[in-house]
Amino acid sequence: MEMKVVRRCFSCGAPLQDSDPSRPGYIDPAVLARRSEDSVVYCNSCYEKRKFNATPAHVSGISKGFKTMLLDARASDSLIVYVIDLFSFECSFVVEVSSLIRGLPILVIANKRDLLPKDCDDEAIKKYVAARFKGEGLPVDSSDVVLTSLSSFCDISEAMGLLELKRRRHDAYLIGAKMSGKSFFVSSFIRLFSNPSKKAISVSDYPGTDVRVMAIPLDSSSCLYDTPGTDLSNSYLAYLQPSEIEKIVPKKAVKGRKGELKASEILSVGNLAHLEALQGSAKLVSHFAPDVSLKKGNVPAKKEIDWDKLLARSGFVPRSSLLKEATDFDAFELDFHHEKGVDVGIAGLGWWHFVSKKESCFRLYVKKGVGVYLSREAKAIDG
Repeated sequence: MEMKVVRRCFSCGAPLQDSDPSRPGYIDPAVLARRSEDSVVYCNSCYEKRKFNATPAHVSGISKGFKTMLLDARASDSLIVYVIDLFSFECSFVVEVSSLIRGLPILVIANKRDLLPKDCDDEAIKKYVAARFKGEGLPVDSSDVVLTSLSSFCDISEAMGLLELKRRRHDAYLIGAKMSGKSFFVSSFIRLFSNPSKKAISVSDYPGTDVRVMAIPLDSSSCLYDTPGTDLSNSYLAYLQPSEIEKIVPKKAVKGRKGELKASEILSVGNLAHLEALQGSAKLVSHFAPDVSLKKGNVPAKKEIDWDKLLARSGFVPRSSLLKEATDFDAFELDFHHEKGVDVGIAGLGWWHFVSKKESCFRLYVKKGVGVYLSREAKAIDG
């Protein structure tokens, strides 16, 4: 007769089982299968309710007035000029916006090219952006993407030429998330603008709404409408103090910081995010602003993270007062099965480039509601 140790939830002590979700101790079979018998394991209930939230990131919405504008754009077959922040745009898509502009011509202004590594291939970046838009059901090709560095007043004549060509004498609507660079684009546009009509540039409520927009005449019957920035509630930029945002938003090209993370190690990005290696190892290239600290620590075998000790460590930059204990974080498990060239990003903060030659598993902790994304088209943004 063979005697087998009963595995229990580390938190509530219930025997772990993967057959009945309604009974105590239930755990997803895939999670249980990949944990060794001496691993720290939580049942689904404790993992999701008592320790961390594993819920999807907050889904941003739009106002009734903003929806009215997009419905007008759809009815008039207008051009959508979509400004994105290349350093952090993966989680900035709003599902409702994507559904309303689907089928319209789109020009993408991919801003902050100057923040990506200089050796990135521009055409690869354009293809990456186009693929991400297509993933949202938006018909964008690499030829529809213009790279800009609007943190300085760069030449946007190419974008203006494409805007004029693609709009086909229809209106154009400028959209994008807050802090994506829309205001810089408008400033640069007006600097080169030659008014072809007798109408003046105006700022007023969009017809039928209380949404303030700037209308720039493009000819006698059409305008470029500068719309308000969409919600950033799934980004660190929505939560941090201005002095903390100064630390996480880079001002020049980010140089990847190389390293390796092995089982029982944890890598902290300030006190904002923590990447724990549960199984295997990976070589990492960290793409975060130079002022953001990266600190590695250890999680003793057969132990859970001592959050009081971890968050009390000195030298975290930035250190947000919003993150004081384990329950302030969402937790996401990342499994790599002989993957190469995978990017794991955090909305508003930055990303890692992972290379793991063997099966490995990591757990990523971020503030509740902040978006996390995976991309297997890694070369486009890693160079």
